[in-house]
Formats: sequence, C-alpha cells, structure tokens
Amino acid sequence: MALVAAALILLFSVLNPSFFRLENFVVIGVNSTSVLIAVLGTSALLIAGYVDLSIGSMMALIGIIVAKIAVATQDAFLTAAVGLGLGTLLGLVNGILVRRLSISPLIVTLAMLALYGGLAFVVSSTAVYGFPPSLLELGRGKAFGIQYTVMIAVAVFLIGSFVLTRTVTGLRIYAIGGDPRAAELCGIPVGRLVVGLYAANGFLIGLVAV
Repeated sequence: MALVAAALILLFSVLNPSFFRLENFVVIGVNSTSVLIAVLGTSALLIAGYVDLSIGSMMALIGIIVAKIAVATQDAFLTAAVGLGLGTLLGLVNGILVRRLSISPLIVTLAMLALYGGLAFVVSSTAVYGFPPSLLELGRGKAFGIQYTVMIAVAVFLIGSFVLTRTVTGLRIYAIGGDPRAAELCGIPVGRLVVGLYAANGFLIGLVAV
C-alpha cells in the first residue's frame, strides 16, 4: 500500500507540479480526518467478519441532531456528549439486531441505512445557524500550527491501531473473523464482543458527526 501511495503521489506530482507542496498535503490531511476516524470502526467489523452499511445515514442523522442541539443550547460540551452518546446507541442497536435476532449484517444495516436516512430527512426541515464559538473553535482551531481535528484523528487512529494489533481484544477480534465457532469454544464472548464492536463503531461515527 505504501508503494501504491508513493506511486500515486509521484504520478500526480508529474501531472501537476503544484501537487507536491506542503500546503496541498495539509489540505488533504484536514479533509481526510473524518475518513481516518471512521475507517477504524469499519475495519474492526470487517476483521471480525461483519459489516455496517448504515454509517453514512447514521452520520447524517447524528450531525443534524447535534447541530440543532448546539444552536439551541450553545453548549459545546453537551453537544459533543449527545453526539457521542447517540452514535454509541445507534451502533448498539445495529449490533443487537445482528446478534440477538441472528439476521445477516448486510440486511440489518441496509435496513438501518434506510431508516436513519429517513429520520435525517424528517429532522432536517430547516437550515441551522448560530453555532457556539467553542464548537467552531474545535473544528477550526490550531495548536502548534496543526488543526485540532487532525490531532484528534491521529490520536484516535493510533489508539485504535494499538488496540487491534497489540491487545487481547484485538486478538479476539481476529479470532472471531477467522472462525467464530472456534473462538466461542475457546471461551471468547463472541456475541458480546461483536455488539461492542458495533457500539464502538457508532461512537466513532458520532465523533465524526460532531
């Protein structure tokens, strides 16, 4: 993957000399923060043999609700807490439906994609203005010349990568993806861990939405 990325950078630099500039890479990094965070939860689910197709609609729904709460309360902390909590709750619902009802994750999350998308359409009746300055500062502010969003994304990515590759939980996720039945016979709480993965995925989507 590193070689492919290097080849693409070289190609784009040849096609457009202004591509290989620090300012351009900073813009790319800022615009990629949401993807960097969201890919963690999705990757963990895929490693375990599951999938969540509803993350786009989930993010839209949470984003709209968070925006309305931010304008109504002017409280950045409450807004962030609601976004993270709602994301975790929606992810938990997906996980419970997949595990407890033994329904294919493709079917469940495709249905939830439609449901969350419909709810987002219902609650997005009007444009939202007047966000609290502290929340805007979180999205636009910088420390040492680096935007807060980039710092948060890198921190989340490093923590998530560590959990997946260096902890017992990460090894269990790989074991479930390899053979769920064998993992269960080894004493791994497959159902609980899968539901937890969906909840963690929802938490990360909530973070992206905020």
